[in-house]
Amino acid sequence: MARPQGHSISRYAFEDISRLQGVSQKKVADMAGLSPATLSCITTGRRRASVPLAYRIAEAMDCHPQTLFPSLSRLHSEAVAS
Repeated sequence: MARPQGHSISRYAFEDISRLQGVSQKKVADMAGLSPATLSCITTGRRRASVPLAYRIAEAMDCHPQTLFPSLSRLHSEAVAS
């Protein structure tokens, strides 16, 4: 069976950061250029984010992409190792 493409978000990190910054999911979606429904699908695990999308969401939340998308750490490690 094929592994799903994309990166899963850390829901807890997303919730903690948005709460600390006082931004709603709708505001993050707007700043990342997404519909609130798309961001909701990503935060609930029904959809995975591409690398560019993961970076847009992290930029909108003013945090490091690997904080929200831990699997990006593996991607970075694989790139450095090759």
